[in-house]
Amino acid sequence: MNNHPENLCIQFEYPVGDSWADILVITDQGIQVVEIKTKRDTPNRLETQISDYKKLTPNVSLMVDTHDVDKYSDICTQNNIGLLALAVEDKKFSNMREESLDDYSLLKRGVLIDLLRDKEQQQVIALLCDTPYGSETANILRWRQNRNMLCQYNIKDLYDAVSFVVAQSRSIPQYLMNLLESCPVPLIAALLQVFPNRPQCERIARILL
Repeated sequence: MNNHPENLCIQFEYPVGDSWADILVITDQGIQVVEIKTKRDTPNRLETQISDYKKLTPNVSLMVDTHDVDKYSDICTQNNIGLLALAVEDKKFSNMREESLDDYSLLKRGVLIDLLRDKEQQQVIALLCDTPYGSETANILRWRQNRNMLCQYNIKDLYDAVSFVVAQSRSIPQYLMNLLESCPVPLIAALLQVFPNRPQCERIARILL
């Protein structure tokens, strides 16, 4: 948690296409997906998962136990994704392979737009210097019209704007970040799981503080 970006959003088990991203990290600078494979997992579905994740972001990494690096190394190289090795006993990470950060050719507008809430749709359109449909328009009609507008933008511009808006909109507050930096790992995971429910998370944090 040290040296984290000012605006940082972390979500777990997030649906992307037909897959579920184990960890989704969003900052002002971009989106990262981290897929976790344990010793009990196999590589069987990994290429399908990577294909889904690359519709959302070029920044995809796989996290495995240090003993499983050889098992997944080739598939990470072939699909140009990062490989992180976790030594469970020492609780230390090793970056075995850097992911590609500059190939936006596989991004899909619909997948990026699905990440946005109604208000965030409007904020992205405004950030891209257009006028969104607002509260004067009925909810369903507003959502459809704004979605149609978003589908017209350059994919890289849309990716940058979505990353920026979501990171700002759902940023982890500083009081929680301070708490996370001093928490044991299981409690960090629990707090981040309930963070999307902001009132519940704040009640837990007040008790701990």
